[in-house]
Amino acid sequence: MTEQQPELPRARQQVNAAAVASLALTVVYLAMVWLTTQVESVREASPWQNDPYDVVASLAPQVALVVGGLVGIRLVRYRGEPRTPAPVLRFQVRGEAVLVGLVTLTVVVDEVAWATDAAGDPSAPLAWVSRASLVVVALVLIPVLLMVGRAAASGAAGESDEPDPADSPDGLADAAALVDRAISGLARVAPTAGESLGREWSRLRRAAARIPAIDVRVHPWRVAGAIGLLAGTMLAIAHDLSEGMPSGGVGGVIVVWMVFVVVETMAVLAGFALLGRFLGIVGRRRVPPIE
Repeated sequence: MTEQQPELPRARQQVNAAAVASLALTVVYLAMVWLTTQVESVREASPWQNDPYDVVASLAPQVALVVGGLVGIRLVRYRGEPRTPAPVLRFQVRGEAVLVGLVTLTVVVDEVAWATDAAGDPSAPLAWVSRASLVVVALVLIPVLLMVGRAAASGAAGESDEPDPADSPDGLADAAALVDRAISGLARVAPTAGESLGREWSRLRRAAARIPAIDVRVHPWRVAGAIGLLAGTMLAIAHDLSEGMPSGGVGGVIVVWMVFVVVETMAVLAGFALLGRFLGIVGRRRVPPIE
């Protein structure tokens, strides 16, 4: 006879349901972004790919990927746990709200683009695909918006009246705990592989803890800047490979690289400043090194 899982408090159920719904919305949204940016004939009929609307079309999906990943990690991390810490529930509701807000902003901007930008060709053969994808996202958005609103109003964060502790679970700790759980599961199925992977994972965490320069909890801005530099470099390479090498030789390549690096670094730093503590991505103080 299998042991039944304890019934979750209603507020936590609503937060988890809203998390699943917001992640499904994010998948639909990212599918629309891929369709209208990577399929050339659809992209040509999508006016939001033109300035200035393409700022939202470029940056919003990147933020959605990060926030959606964080919401998904916490959803799986605390699945099966008898209780989810109140700060984590607060972070989940905030993350769900950010995802809904990003999609809502995109829908509004794209509708404005359709209404005002003559550069989008409504008579193009696949213009209906572009418009239909936006309608689908808007239809999925409406019930998810209601679910997230109910989760926010459910008092989920009221499971505990304690303020957020300084060392409350952050996104990095939740991700590490999820990796630990996956390795433990692998060890039960394949003991040799699981034990070997566990040793390497422990060695990696100990090595990272001994280098304060790369500890995001000690130097969050330094790490965020490095991520922006890396992301800008990768996007510049992808741009050169897909669009061809820029004119001007090496000088042109450097200019394109600098543009991508500056834009991505500013975006990462701004995103971290606005969402880092709000979503609990990193803790407020350094977690003691792993022994």
